[in-house]
Amino acid sequence: SFFVFLLHYLYPLFTGTVWVFSDIGDLFFPLRNWYGGQLRAGESFLWMPDIYGGYYLHGEGQQGMLHPVHLLLYFLLPAKIALNVEMLLMVGSIALGCYRLFSWLTGDRLIAGVGAFWATFGGVCCYRIEHPPSIGVWAHTPWILLAMAHFWESRGREQTKYWAAVALLTGLQCLTGAPQFLIMSA
Repeated sequence: SFFVFLLHYLYPLFTGTVWVFSDIGDLFFPLRNWYGGQLRAGESFLWMPDIYGGYYLHGEGQQGMLHPVHLLLYFLLPAKIALNVEMLLMVGSIALGCYRLFSWLTGDRLIAGVGAFWATFGGVCCYRIEHPPSIGVWAHTPWILLAMAHFWESRGREQTKYWAAVALLTGLQCLTGAPQFLIMSA
């Protein structure tokens, strides 16, 4: 059943479309489309002159313009494909991260699979799918929790790599956008 739900995320990619309901169609896709055009043109994407006679789009905080994955995706791919790939990467990160975390916590693959399924396709992910930045923050969270768990289990120099992983992942969360979800993740 995991793959049936995953098809929901694959459908727009295979049909060359993008979800256009609610905020994803009204805000996120149009701004990401502009952002990708600016990246490919080698122009600044921080200031958008077409809104309100000029708008500091980077300061708006929801586009995650400096996240390395966003920079790469929207530079290399058209916005329709980039947004769909971004969504798939986030969903995949949540599924795999939760599976790894729940496997570590329980030692039971079935329980981990069910937990990962519900964490990926239920609750915040389904409710907030129209807000890619919030899902992007959530996509880092199970990995942070797993790194923190390993940090507390390890000793000495080995703790350093887990501490570095927590710092790196938290920094990537900050670059994703949706600062309110960063607070919830913390």
